[in-house]
Amino acid sequence: MKCEEAKLSKHYTYPPDNISEVEEYVIYDKGCILDYLLRHDDYFFYDACTFRYHMNIDNPAEILSFFLDHKATIVIISTIMSELTFISGMLGEKEITYLRRIHEAGIKVLLISEEWMIDVLRECYSGFEKVNALLAQSIKEAVPTYSEVRDLIKSKKVFNDAFLIGKASSNSEIGYRLFEEVIKNKKANDDLGETMILLCVRMLLFRPSDDIRVSVLSDDKEACRQLGKLISRINGRLERLCSITTPKLCWILNRKYGVENPDVIYSLLDCVSGVDSIRVLCSGEYDLTPSERTFEKRELTRLITNDRIFTVFL
Repeated sequence: MKCEEAKLSKHYTYPPDNISEVEEYVIYDKGCILDYLLRHDDYFFYDACTFRYHMNIDNPAEILSFFLDHKATIVIISTIMSELTFISGMLGEKEITYLRRIHEAGIKVLLISEEWMIDVLRECYSGFEKVNALLAQSIKEAVPTYSEVRDLIKSKKVFNDAFLIGKASSNSEIGYRLFEEVIKNKKANDDLGETMILLCVRMLLFRPSDDIRVSVLSDDKEACRQLGKLISRINGRLERLCSITTPKLCWILNRKYGVENPDVIYSLLDCVSGVDSIRVLCSGEYDLTPSERTFEKRELTRLITNDRIFTVFL
């Protein structure tokens, strides 16, 4: 069974109108996806901005090797995919090429509808009251207080009672209705994609396993801060849940994977944003605590490849 078309605003389409062009590169069959989410332990959730950055790299071999080393499964949720196909409703040539490269490297890519996370919980726990209670906990811990998702929940008594202030509901449809309502209200330039990644990640971490590890690939600093808050709320360990920006990935590739060629590091950094400077959370030799600093990309490349004390956190 293929995923049903999400009811997004007129500007957004999921699945893409040209899904047939990437069918051999991705998995979007619900049964196969649930099997992966229940049996595999390493996931990388792509944010739209970072996917776009990485698809513009001429040779992303180092990034693909990093995914392979982690035996990773790439996850792209429907709201993120709809952002990638904004306006035309279709994946462009660069998006298709990057998905093909990931596939040819032997890495699985899952295109998932967010409400399928409810089905993951249903496979792990008995009864809708328990499943809805875990969804409610996920909302409280992962959805930012000042966000359109939380505002929507508060605006509808049935959702507010079930997920924010009341006792867990045993209603078998209320969770699916919530996801449908949230997604159909997606608007241009909102933060729904990032919020839904946080929610899906939190739900996935309720899967009974000490080995599950989730990384969020995002160059959106606010999204990274919200993920940091989620980690602190659930007393999460960084080896189980973390955010990785492109500069952080470059630092990891240099320090842990031996990518020392400055031209390679610069080519990865150069994909980020459309300007020559880049802001990172970092620390140097005389820093007591990490701080946000702005560097020209060439200077950041030099620090990553030459300064062994310099550390990039985000």
